[in-house]
Amino acid sequence: MMAKKLAAIDAIKLTNVQMAGLNNHKIESLNISNLSMQPLLTGAGSLKLATIDVQKINADLKGQAGFASLVLKQLQTGAMAGGDDSMSLQRLELTGLNTPPGKTLNLKSLGMQGFDLHQKQGEQLLASINQAELKQFAMTGTDKGTFDSLILNGVELPASGNRSLGSIGAIVASEATLDTSGNYHLNKLQFDGLNTTLVKQKSGKMLVLDDLAAGAPKGPVKESAKKEPAAVSAAAQTGKSVDTSLIIDELLISRGSRMVYRDESVLPPLLTDMRVKHFRFAPLDLSGKQMANLICWWISEDRVRSV
Repeated sequence: MMAKKLAAIDAIKLTNVQMAGLNNHKIESLNISNLSMQPLLTGAGSLKLATIDVQKINADLKGQAGFASLVLKQLQTGAMAGGDDSMSLQRLELTGLNTPPGKTLNLKSLGMQGFDLHQKQGEQLLASINQAELKQFAMTGTDKGTFDSLILNGVELPASGNRSLGSIGAIVASEATLDTSGNYHLNKLQFDGLNTTLVKQKSGKMLVLDDLAAGAPKGPVKESAKKEPAAVSAAAQTGKSVDTSLIIDELLISRGSRMVYRDESVLPPLLTDMRVKHFRFAPLDLSGKQMANLICWWISEDRVRSV
């Protein structure tokens, strides 16, 4: 009986490899074609990808590593979260990665195209993003970091069967920071072309949301998913509490965005349809320490529908 392959690679190509003793290694380019890995090797689910292309790799034994660019194409995974989830990604491109000593990671940019995440044999959509772009990202350890901007275009919200929560044309976040005390700060968060629908069914359950919760994988959570920020973990050991916070200096929703809520649990059913003319919330401080100023105008239509 032939043993099942745990991994397969069509080809690996290295060009212009340079080694200066044991401390300095340089590779002009690395290309891997048609890589596949089975769950026994990944420790979770299966993985397939068409190509990985890395340019100008530098590394030394002191801990510094980096590359000029990395392009990954046609990535597919299955059951990575322990259930029947499936993920596909058409293209991922990283540029200017550098990891100097001191547990610091610097990334000039990240670009992504064609991301989809499903569960329940593809019947339920958890997330879909047409394009994403992250610029000037830096992390020190696991709980301190910054980025200049993050743009998500063509966001499809969760769906179950032919029912969807809606879509967002674009999400733009700028100047984000996370410090070692668990404080998250964002200069601006903007939603363009928001179009969402929430439905409460006759049973009292929320359409799509409760379907997704029922389809989530059962069983214990992996240890890696339980990891807390260092500040929170240290506080737990000393018995002290740490107040994590999220502050957004300015939250905007673009003109023409639409939010619909339909309640079928009451008789007659109620439909609320809101269309945004102007929405600005500044600042949004979830700790409650700062006073907020909300300026919004929308066209609201409440209708009672007969059954």
